[in-house]
Amino acid sequence: MATLIQPDLEFKREIIGLDAHDLSVCYQCGTCSAVCPISTADNPFPRKEMVWVQWGLKDRALGNSSIWMCHQCGTCNTYCPRDAKPANVMAALRDYSIAHYAVPRFMGRALSEPRYLPLLFAIPAVIFLAILGWLGNLTALPRGQIVFSKFMPILYIEVIFMAAIGLSMAGAAMGGCRYWKAMSRSSGASSNGQHPGRHIVSTLLDILKQSSSSAARSRPGPGRLTRATCTRPTWQSSGGLWAWWLRRRPWAWGSMRSDISHRGRSGIL
Repeated sequence: MATLIQPDLEFKREIIGLDAHDLSVCYQCGTCSAVCPISTADNPFPRKEMVWVQWGLKDRALGNSSIWMCHQCGTCNTYCPRDAKPANVMAALRDYSIAHYAVPRFMGRALSEPRYLPLLFAIPAVIFLAILGWLGNLTALPRGQIVFSKFMPILYIEVIFMAAIGLSMAGAAMGGCRYWKAMSRSSGASSNGQHPGRHIVSTLLDILKQSSSSAARSRPGPGRLTRATCTRPTWQSSGGLWAWWLRRRPWAWGSMRSDISHRGRSGIL
């Protein structure tokens, strides 16, 4: 059954505006996916992300979890024969995704664009000025000894910060749920049809296995030299280092011999 594609040209223009290169120069040779150190045969990227942005497939591109696997090493940019800069496209997709799935939506755009910084600073300032005006401390300072809690009660500050933290956590949870639903729809529409939830347990187990193996490698075994034992400032463990240092600096050996002989004549040794 044929699928009707509805390109979003505005999405394509916004991705290009986020430091992405001219997408028309990419001819889908696949070099970027071939040289990517973490791309796999069943999940090649960033080639598919390039064609999705070229076609304006906004939902497919933003609901794809591969954009967060890229660690921006720049290998694809180096080997691209057309200088299409696939790494820039992946970075632009991540920036756009944060603003797109943010809750509330205007907060994601405000945090991603510098022109909204004055507004972000003005919001908490207006809140504190309103509280000071309600307490009557905006035009006149409290009388008596200078105590900060008289100017702004600690309870008010705690309530404001707890409410801000609660709203931030709620917004993060809602934005994460929106992104999870988008990934589920994208995986259902893809060719493999694998739900992202199937890989959570295996991913967590891999992380735990790597942590335990790293801890085992860091524990010194019997008769094994570690960094701590090799760098102790003692003659027994660092005799080789002392010998190397003296060979590189002959003047130090002469001054050390004169110092030892002086100590012997003075009765210090």
